[in-house]
Amino acid sequence: MKKGMHIAGMRNGMARRGRKMGLCLLLTALGVLVYAVKVTSLQPPPTQTAPTPEPIVVEWHDAPAFTIEGKGWTATESPFDRFPAKAKGVVLETLWKLSRHSAGITVRFQSDASDLYFFWSLDHSGFGNTTMSEVGASGIDLYMRPPGGVWRHRSSGRPETKNGNLTKIGTGNSSKSIREFLLYLPTYNGITDLKIGVANSSKMYAAPDRPAEKSQPIVWYGTSIVQGVGSSRAGMAFTSILGRALDRPIINLGFSGSAYMEPETLQLLAELDPILFVIDTLKNAHNLPPAVLAARIEATARTLRLTHPVTPILFVGESSADPALLPRPASLLQEQVIQRLQKEGMQELYLFDGGRLYVKDSEGSVDDTHPNDYGMVSFARAMAPALQKLIAAHPTRNKPNIATVQPITK
Repeated sequence: MKKGMHIAGMRNGMARRGRKMGLCLLLTALGVLVYAVKVTSLQPPPTQTAPTPEPIVVEWHDAPAFTIEGKGWTATESPFDRFPAKAKGVVLETLWKLSRHSAGITVRFQSDASDLYFFWSLDHSGFGNTTMSEVGASGIDLYMRPPGGVWRHRSSGRPETKNGNLTKIGTGNSSKSIREFLLYLPTYNGITDLKIGVANSSKMYAAPDRPAEKSQPIVWYGTSIVQGVGSSRAGMAFTSILGRALDRPIINLGFSGSAYMEPETLQLLAELDPILFVIDTLKNAHNLPPAVLAARIEATARTLRLTHPVTPILFVGESSADPALLPRPASLLQEQVIQRLQKEGMQELYLFDGGRLYVKDSEGSVDDTHPNDYGMVSFARAMAPALQKLIAAHPTRNKPNIATVQPITK
């Protein structure tokens, strides 16, 4: 090969490589330009500013302005106490403190809001315990029902502090139609302040009165299980489940470790006007000596029958998560007392076998005594048919003879 030809070939190769490199640089530059255009096109023009959202203005309402259910007395120290103020210093101090827990008390209202706001303060700062979560003991619990529909759970509010808890719960109501709401208050704490808020001119009303055939409550007197201990939230207490299923208010007089049928408590019960009394005390009262227990069961029946001649009284036997422990001695004693009174001619006394309350698979209890949510559903399902039968047999209101109630005195 000649030297000139070799040099020329080298020059031609360099020229070709140069042209390729230039083309690559040009394509790269075009790619950067296109990328820059794409990125730039996603940004607002320099003269355009993002819109500022409208501020949310919450209009607050005091909860007592709406429909309060689950209270037996109106003359209470606090709007959400379960015993009247006159019971202070008369009933035992432990019982009085428990009566300030708002178990079973609900607020019914209507609204078209897509969001609801709740502000609440508590009586004490012990929000939960070994048996209950903070939500179950001290939280609020919201249900919603459309016209003609059924109650559906929306959400709960968890307590963070003794004073000034604030939570927002979405309703999913995008149509802005009027819905009915049921707010359950804490089962193992008291409420000292409760406000409900709606935003941006949403509407809010008291719930309509219940029809007459659904307005008379059930009064349920009992232990911590009745109070709702063990449930994950207030709406899962078995009396709450039954209240929704029967579409009827239930006055929850469950008192943890304190249901002993004392005369002062019986006098208070005799003042109420229910369609049905449920006496569910044996988980506590079984600790009494048998003779004392028998006397108190009889006194309960006689005291309530004196003021309520035809109102049904249902005595519930003791439950157990372990079927091998059934029937319990206290339940057998209660059956003997009630059957004797029935033979003597006392009318409208009934017994319910507590052994039917737990599902027999050992999964229904927190601690072998208190039901968890599964157990609470089991209790409610077991008792609903008996309650429906008794209510159907006594559809009319039976006003008590209050003149025969002995006044409680200090």
